[in-house]
Amino acid sequence: MGVVNNNDIMRVTAKTTIPPDDFQNVYHARYLGASGQSDAVAWLAIANVLEAAYTELLPGVTNQLDFDTIEVWNVTQDRPMIEASWPTLTSGSSVGEPLPFQCAACVLFPTATARSQGRKFFPGFTESETGGDSLWDAAALVDLVAAAAELLGTFTMGAGNFSFGNYNEDLVRFAQWISAIVQAVIKTQRRRSPGVGT
Repeated sequence: MGVVNNNDIMRVTAKTTIPPDDFQNVYHARYLGASGQSDAVAWLAIANVLEAAYTELLPGVTNQLDFDTIEVWNVTQDRPMIEASWPTLTSGSSVGEPLPFQCAACVLFPTATARSQGRKFFPGFTESETGGDSLWDAAALVDLVAAAAELLGTFTMGAGNFSFGNYNEDLVRFAQWISAIVQAVIKTQRRRSPGVGT
């Protein structure tokens, strides 16, 4: 098992499925601290924050969606860290009819860096969360705002901390997310379709 060092960038893949199709969201996190942290400490700190965020979405996410694993890769050191099951999440809660795979909730995450804005698509919502005119209903929007809030700020990782943001590999630049904009309109991911996933 390795050690995460100060200023290391980690790529985090939150893996879910509506069997047999994959739904994955990729995040980047940066560790800051005077001392290194073990992979296990780093993984659990990140997983706990992701779990808190996705838990906010459970009421609107189909019970057909399974929470599989969270994979963390150290980009700075170019090595795998840990892939393990979500701490406690197993599936969504809504018994409503799932929306088509291409339909997703979109949250934008601005940064203080020009032309660097995060964008995350959350899958698995059901028809019960739609309000007509291609909009999410009020309950879904409340849940999305709460989930986005869980991903903002600085979080404890052992003796240091980490934050989520955008990582530009070419510029070797990390831009921390500083706010969130929840899109009221149901968005479409054209590449997300049965047998393809994201």
